[in-house]
Amino acid sequence: SSGINAEYGLDANGILSVSAMDKRSGNRKVIKIKNDKGRLTEEEIGAMIKSAKKLDKIGQIQQQGRKGKSNVRQIMGGPSSSSPVLQQIEAPDNVYNDPE
Repeated sequence: SSGINAEYGLDANGILSVSAMDKRSGNRKVIKIKNDKGRLTEEEIGAMIKSAKKLDKIGQIQQQGRKGKSNVRQIMGGPSSSSPVLQQIEAPDNVYNDPE
């Protein structure tokens, strides 16, 4: 049998307690390991997931917009067409240029 008796415990807050006692000398040491350094909280993780889902949805919408622009270009006669509709579609995203 070992000369050291070790005990482990985990509390409801995620704190791990480890104690060790030397059976011969009776010396006992206890350490606590907390889960709080450099870790994200559940709220922070939830916010990051929500943000990622939002950015993914925005990316999908932008991709659909690019596909739509491409389809209109093909219908309107290609990129060299001087149609006001095509010029509006070719404007940068989120910018409205009134052709009048």
